[in-house]
Amino acid sequence: MKLLNTRFLLAMSMLMSVMTTQALQVENEAGGLAGRIDDTSITELSITGTVNASDFRYIRENLASLQKLNMTGVTIVASEETRDDKTVQYAANIVPDFALFGMKLNELMLPESVTAIGEAALAGNGNLTAITFPLSLTKLGDNALNATGLTAVIIPANLETLGKGVFSNCTALTEATYFPADEQALSEETFMGCTSLASLNLGSNITALGKKSLAGCTELT
Repeated sequence: MKLLNTRFLLAMSMLMSVMTTQALQVENEAGGLAGRIDDTSITELSITGTVNASDFRYIRENLASLQKLNMTGVTIVASEETRDDKTVQYAANIVPDFALFGMKLNELMLPESVTAIGEAALAGNGNLTAITFPLSLTKLGDNALNATGLTAVIIPANLETLGKGVFSNCTALTEATYFPADEQALSEETFMGCTSLASLNLGSNITALGKKSLAGCTELT
């Protein structure tokens, strides 16, 4: 009887695991993601093929339970949309502004071809504790990772543009490293409000600290 009970509990545990982790893998053609996902309660999504700005918007507005997003097999293509009689253009290989804003992601894998992460594109993902930046990345837009759950970050040396407040209000961030290849200033409000930041390693090419770049970093000494 004890053996039967053990097997029953094991089976139930496996069943609950399957039920709580709902994963989906799709091959997409840019603009078509909405038609390839039937269950919007999925927690894991792996995409291959092409995506554009409308696919990012679909993810943000419809996949509220999503925790893991793998886009390593994706190419972000250029697109344009008409809103309020205005044409908005989106460039290729750029994560659009506000693309995944305010989601519950705890794991995100970006394509290696990404050259820029737009304004507030990943902001508000409080469960996102780590991120690996693509080697091709040259720009982090304003507030790109504001209020995420990052605990440590290495900013790419080849970055050309570091926007305002990129890591602001990341209250779990304890360590940050930035050794830019060329001379530049640390942007305004870069680490503002990072109340746990205790270790900041800056290279000799950092020529100045922008306004409020370290404001509220009470753990720095």
